[in-house]
Amino acid sequence: MPTTDLHVANAPRPGKRATLSVRQIYAAIKRHGLSWRPRGVRSIVIQRLSKIVPHGDLVAVLERAALDLSPSDRVKVEFASRIPVIHVPRSAEPTVELESFRLNERSGSFSAIVRAPAEDDAAPRVTVKGRVHAVVEAPVLGRSVAIGDVIEESDIVWKDIRLDHAQNGIVMAVDDLVGFVPRRRIRPMHPIRSRDVQRPLLVRKGEPVTMSFVRVNLTLTTSGWALENGSRGDSIRVLNTRTKKTVEGVVDRAGHVSVDGRPNQVSSLR
Repeated sequence: MPTTDLHVANAPRPGKRATLSVRQIYAAIKRHGLSWRPRGVRSIVIQRLSKIVPHGDLVAVLERAALDLSPSDRVKVEFASRIPVIHVPRSAEPTVELESFRLNERSGSFSAIVRAPAEDDAAPRVTVKGRVHAVVEAPVLGRSVAIGDVIEESDIVWKDIRLDHAQNGIVMAVDDLVGFVPRRRIRPMHPIRSRDVQRPLLVRKGEPVTMSFVRVNLTLTTSGWALENGSRGDSIRVLNTRTKKTVEGVVDRAGHVSVDGRPNQVSSLR
């Protein structure tokens, strides 16, 4: 019998390893009447080569099944543990077939059984567990934008985020980002909270500003020092440098505050 036909042990599953002791190998050789003397060998490790089912293919199969059972229009699956790695023999295509899918609509948890390769009815079955989340698209930064730099529309990309996360002050509209500046470091490709951005500062605390009160036949203008930072539309306090009185006004452009017509406000300008 040719040595290539000698059966020593069953091959490991695709992608797995098996360790054969010298005793196992020697016993198999002896059964076939062959002679072999190991020299300095205690064991042999055998790894079976394989192909891996693409992660995206597995996710697509699961998400299609989840959509059929979920009331949501868009879903995303999250695995209960690390991402499953499914191996198939090198001679097979790395395809996957869903055999069963159970979804708990209340908790979102799921349990699925898949087969790979899909064309092999006798292929091993793999159980996959996790949760299904409804998702929506939200604008996020596609690159880093420095604190204080104005966010441009070209800086923004869209990303699916969990619907339950979108209800916690997450920015959902591009108009709430374009023209704004980061107040703190914002990680690219992560959801943005409304408190993470602000309109560009037009008035800075401690800097000189011009205050104006304008009516049809009356215009009062004076100078002051900003006691607070302010963006367009913000109401801030300003110290009148001449009267030393504090005036409240609304920032309407860079270095300028408009004062309303309340008598005490107008008198504080004089």
